[in-house]
Amino acid sequence: MDGVEATDRSQADTLRGLREQIEDLFGDLDDADFDVLDTLSIVHEVAERAVAMRGELASAAFADGCTWEEIGHSVGTSRQAAQQRYGKARPGQSPN
Repeated sequence: MDGVEATDRSQADTLRGLREQIEDLFGDLDDADFDVLDTLSIVHEVAERAVAMRGELASAAFADGCTWEEIGHSVGTSRQAAQQRYGKARPGQSPN
């Protein structure tokens, strides 16, 4: 397995973990015994991880051949907004 496959697998595993945390969280909200501060802490952690991963995933999508229009649609913005936010050129790669 090369480095790219390992990174892709790691990102997929992280996304699955986040999904499980979110599902666990929303299931707990129906329980009368849930702790609101613990829940707030979980939501904060999930949000922090999601923000950190969003840029990495947008870059990976672009590197995989997705257009800025497709990426923008995925995050609820225009092509131009997605390119401005996530399209910082890396050495040897054009963001256009």
